Amino acid sequence: MKKLIVILVLVMMSTGLYAQQAGQSTLGFRIGIARGMVSGLSGNESNVSTLNPVVYYAYTFMDNFSLQLEISTAVRAGIDYEWWWGTGEWRYTSIDIPVLLRYNFFHGLLGFMAGPHISIPVGYDYINGGDSPSMTFGVTAALQGLFPLGGVRFVGDLRFITDFNNIVSDLRRQALAVTAGFEFSF
Repeated sequence: MKKLIVILVLVMMSTGLYAQQAGQSTLGFRIGIARGMVSGLSGNESNVSTLNPVVYYAYTFMDNFSLQLEISTAVRAGIDYEWWWGTGEWRYTSIDIPVLLRYNFFHGLLGFMAGPHISIPVGYDYINGGDSPSMTFGVTAALQGLFPLGGVRFVGDLRFITDFNNIVSDLRRQALAVTAGFEFSF
């Protein structure tokens, strides 16, 4: 797990060195709340709120298009479940890595982003036993607002996150997230 994080940071840094020569680069930080549903194929549903800190790097390769790589953590706590072996509570922590194509419009004040994501489990806890979580793949789409504040920009976004495969057994995530933060161009 540590090797994967180190490799991702090195990739972000190396593309940043190239991106400074080829076009505009942006580094940003956001924090937000995601409210979503973890649902199961057998009818299990649990509403979940998570706190999501996000660090991202974006490289503008055309006037209005950017490629944005994000790393965020998500702590999902208090997911209640009921299966044939009993009921319990499940806590799950993951590192989410979306790779998004961003299109800016209205002079760069609004943006739309979409792309795939991977969610890597880094911690979990079952109150009454259960399966280990697996890596998930999905899609993320967002509408973003950018507001200049001197040398930085205030960033707010509203995003939809869904997974294609199950986290564990028959549990699958869908969430709506609101985040806010700052970004710096260099």
